[in-house]
Amino acid sequence: MKELDIEVLSKLKKEFLKDDKNYIVQNALSQTSIEKVISRRRERTFDVKMLFSHEVKTHGITNQKASGRCWMFAGCNLLREQIIKKLDLEEFEISQSYLAFYDKIEKFNNDVRLIIDLVEKQYAEKGEFKYTDYEFTDHLAQVSQDGGNWGMFVNLVNKYGIVPKEIFPETITSSATRVMNNLLTSLVCQTVYQYIALRQEKGKDLRDEFEGEIAKANKKAFKIVALNYGVPKDKFEYLFEIQEKDDKKSKKKKEDTLIPKKFEHFKGTPKEFYDKYIGEDFLNQFVRITTYPKADLKFNQLYTDKYSFGIYGKKELYLNVSYEDMKKLCIDQIKNNELIWFCCDCLQNRDGTEVWDDQSYDYKSVFGVDLYFDKGPAMDLMHIEINHAMTLCGVNLDKKGNPDRWKIENSWGKDAGEKGYYVATESWMQKYMGDAAINIKYLTEEQKKLLDQEPIVVDGHTAAD
Repeated sequence: MKELDIEVLSKLKKEFLKDDKNYIVQNALSQTSIEKVISRRRERTFDVKMLFSHEVKTHGITNQKASGRCWMFAGCNLLREQIIKKLDLEEFEISQSYLAFYDKIEKFNNDVRLIIDLVEKQYAEKGEFKYTDYEFTDHLAQVSQDGGNWGMFVNLVNKYGIVPKEIFPETITSSATRVMNNLLTSLVCQTVYQYIALRQEKGKDLRDEFEGEIAKANKKAFKIVALNYGVPKDKFEYLFEIQEKDDKKSKKKKEDTLIPKKFEHFKGTPKEFYDKYIGEDFLNQFVRITTYPKADLKFNQLYTDKYSFGIYGKKELYLNVSYEDMKKLCIDQIKNNELIWFCCDCLQNRDGTEVWDDQSYDYKSVFGVDLYFDKGPAMDLMHIEINHAMTLCGVNLDKKGNPDRWKIENSWGKDAGEKGYYVATESWMQKYMGDAAINIKYLTEEQKKLLDQEPIVVDGHTAAD
């Protein structure tokens, strides 16, 4: 490896200054942002419209604010449509804060135990422990984060159920989690260091003996979260107000119309609420499908990550398929009027409008470089990272049945995008889509058989923030 040669740099300077075009671009970039200079918005805006041949109706845009709970919001948005449809409601929102409360508690316990397991792994494999071990430091850097995936959402709901948002509302901290996350991270590190020091002193595996200290740490973590979020009730009551439909009366003048109402009363646990209004096995009907053309993954293969990142010991399975197969599954689900929880790299080629288009920017004309390379290597090099979950709620199919754009329901509030919605071109989706929760009934018989495979364990961390 060699350092840069001064003579080479001098030559590059002379070549750059010889090109008159560079002066024009340089002047533009000194006064205008890169995004505006390279934008193709004017020529692309009319090509991508918020019109779709197939749409799934949704009921109100949510807002995760300054938190990384997109995967939870997307999951709750999917579930609430089942309740709205069942009770014929105009609107309804599930408490994301309720699930986030238990997610924080579960993640703290998981983080402490996982890091301690990694300490013991070093002793077992190398006979010593080093703080600089890559696997140890990599996982330590990810503790107390908000991110998650479909499997983590399913595990949380199946264990804790759900509640209406009015029963467990947002707080300042649940909507802006950074400071509390830092507190929990400090507590994780303190607890892990306590174990490491004791392990070095005693010279043996102390995980069983350390259970009491983990219990104490979990108690401290519970207090931190409870003070910031509140404490969920074991049982609650809720009254749904349901508007009766009356076609005859609806034809009268608005001021003369007195539409009768009916009420649905619930009393019970969050798990009973989920079982009654969603269905005990509803989430278990879905499988997480990924389309990761990475070097260490194959298509048509079932995988699981080496470590759990939610509930300790719970594995999250995913079936990796080609994008063509993923696309067909998504189209079939939307055509049957069903929302899709999905993940993508939302940081790629966004120009600030409601349109997500991989042709939004013209890098080559301005910088003279084509920055695109295949999705697989881009994911291997972490140039493409699956980092945001939303719901797919529409697709536009051409005369041949091929998609050219997709409708997205986001959780960034009504002021973002087009009243909270976005449209992504088909080519953008092909490059940057990662995961989708697909109902098993849409899988081919061959794909269903793959779910019976013994999953291959990979050392990955697939979570959306």
